[in-house]
Amino acid sequence: MATKNNVVTVACKLPNGLLLRNFKMVDDNEVTPTGYRAIKRAEQVGETVQIHGAAVPKGETREYMIIGGYALTPNVDKDFFDEWMRQNKDHPAIKGGLIFANTRESMVTGQAKEQKAVLSGLEPLNPERSVQNGKTVYADGRVAAIAGKVGIGKADVR
Repeated sequence: MATKNNVVTVACKLPNGLLLRNFKMVDDNEVTPTGYRAIKRAEQVGETVQIHGAAVPKGETREYMIIGGYALTPNVDKDFFDEWMRQNKDHPAIKGGLIFANTRESMVTGQAKEQKAVLSGLEPLNPERSVQNGKTVYADGRVAAIAGKVGIGKADVR
């Protein structure tokens, strides 16, 4: 069981949060047309841990804190989370700073405030646009990329 010194507060900027699971590789046999062959198979270790997401449906209240766009999940077992981070060190959300943790909640809230400008890429699109020198300029660069793919451009200046 996790004690106060052995827990972390996890911050997550992904809208739907995550279900964290750890795995170990075990030896197994796979059936082939000519018999069996030895393989490694991933086997879950321990329980699945739910990490809160930053999205909250309209009209509902959240039961957890959101600071700087990061949802905070307190009291996650530190050893479990450290192992999950080790197993998923190359995950884009970890490399992008969208998931982090600390044993001190004040450190997590401070980092979340500092990283408020970090974008997950899953935020709602900002469709606002303006015309500058005869060209449509979108407030959100992702809209320009989408508009180019579907053929909206110079002819659609309103």
